[in-house]
Amino acid sequence: MAAVADYSTVDSDRHLVYLLRQPYRTDKVGCPAGTDCRSRDLHLLNVKGNTMKLFILPVLLSATTALASPIVGTWHCIGTDENIHGDAKVEYLQDGSFRGDAILKIDDDGNILAYRVVGSGKWRFENNALTESQIKYSEVSRQHSPETLAWLEKSEDGRLLESMMYTGLVAQMDKPGKDEVYQVDKTGKLVSEDGTSRDVCTKVK
Repeated sequence: MAAVADYSTVDSDRHLVYLLRQPYRTDKVGCPAGTDCRSRDLHLLNVKGNTMKLFILPVLLSATTALASPIVGTWHCIGTDENIHGDAKVEYLQDGSFRGDAILKIDDDGNILAYRVVGSGKWRFENNALTESQIKYSEVSRQHSPETLAWLEKSEDGRLLESMMYTGLVAQMDKPGKDEVYQVDKTGKLVSEDGTSRDVCTKVK
């Protein structure tokens, strides 16, 4: 008699099952008992039966949970807070992490101080709200225009303000900041408001 072992693996992209049937024959002439005399046939089968669908469903769900989130992707965020303006690109990844690259501009009576800030952290999405946590800055750099540099060269107050802003940003590097919470509005945008500050993010891809 021949004992048959079936092994199945799932191709989640095509929702197909590869069935590997491996006959073990120990009664064939010229094949001693206990010797592996198998032949392999690989068959590609469409998944149509309810039984097979029930088998595959848990695997597909675990593989596509992150893909199903409306948050995964690249977002463009604009933030304002009195005399501070932020323009950022944020990428939310399937593994629950995110990376942001922002330009912050501080307006001091028409003199614009500009800084590039790169940060990262974790995100979760539930009850129509996005929460960013474990937010850390990994890079802070000055991005001042020639006009601003000329102003800083002439103004002692300007240099003091610039030094204070830069030092404050650098102090936040590698130190987790407070959680940020965004609500999804009717248009699908992410919105965060806290006092005078307001951030609005639009998904771009």
